Amino acid sequence: MRVTVEAKPLSAALADISGLIKRGVDILQCVQITAKDNTLRLVTSDAEIEGHARIEAAVADEGRVCVSASDFKYAIAGAASTVELALGEKGLAVSGANINATLPPRYEEFPRLEQPDEMEEIEQGVQAFLSCEPAAAKDETRWNLTGVGFNGETAVGTNGMNARFHRATGGGGQIVPIRAKAILSKIKGRLFVGETLWRAENVGRVVVGRLVDANCVDISKLPQDLPYAWTCDADELRAKIDAVTFNRASVVVLSGEADAIYLTAEKFEGAHIDAKAEVKAEGAGGATVVCSAQGLRTILGGMTGDLRISTNGNAIEFCAGDLRGLSMVMRDHRNTGPVGAEV
Repeated sequence: MRVTVEAKPLSAALADISGLIKRGVDILQCVQITAKDNTLRLVTSDAEIEGHARIEAAVADEGRVCVSASDFKYAIAGAASTVELALGEKGLAVSGANINATLPPRYEEFPRLEQPDEMEEIEQGVQAFLSCEPAAAKDETRWNLTGVGFNGETAVGTNGMNARFHRATGGGGQIVPIRAKAILSKIKGRLFVGETLWRAENVGRVVVGRLVDANCVDISKLPQDLPYAWTCDADELRAKIDAVTFNRASVVVLSGEADAIYLTAEKFEGAHIDAKAEVKAEGAGGATVVCSAQGLRTILGGMTGDLRISTNGNAIEFCAGDLRGLSMVMRDHRNTGPVGAEV
């Protein structure tokens, strides 16, 4: 193998798929490099997700080699313009202005996922995944909640207490795992799902991974059609929550009338602090809900503009554009809906 490639696209390609490199498993700390048809392709894998990056290159001799991803990253880090890769008896020679290194080959074979025959595209799939992923469970013992599900019309991520929803057309109950965030947040692009695998692609980038082996949450069983309470500005509400909690309070109480929402932070760790704030609003008012501060941050993240808030005293819902969030409130005698809904 002998190939010449521009340094910046090469570094960017490796950076986009390096999030899959898995420590502790030798072969999964490697990158597979293939030179063919004036294209250089890099592949990394964590055995569940596989990342591909393709860039244009001047290929003099075709070939393939597997080397340490971290060693390769450091070898090309100081390149000024172009990098020449040449595979010889001692390994992969990496040369260019300011760089000269030889990396030993690690493995002849590299773990690869089977490529699916048919897949369905999810409209707004990557955006929906990134919007809903913060609410998904991070605890592997609840494996069926450790991803974002696509049920045909809506994407949903939930940990059982909080849920985020985003419009996304396509899918039949498949769940894309939360570990996909590391690479989807970089490559963006289009999302496809099949029976057992998912795929995302953008210019020069393709990612394939295994779906969570479970069915998507049945959102029809979650609280629906909650009584309307307020409309306010999402950015102002999120800023006021941060202001009153100091990132230390574990509870936020939302209450108020038709023209304002009053925030009170409670249960500060290691301190007794009286923190209150007011947010301009309009609506029915009259509701009081006791919420987890962390749950509110999870639900409100990324929401902007006009925010519609609804509650029945058992759950509270936030809607802004295509994004919707739902959170179960904390047990408290003060909880009540805007029209006196029973708790």
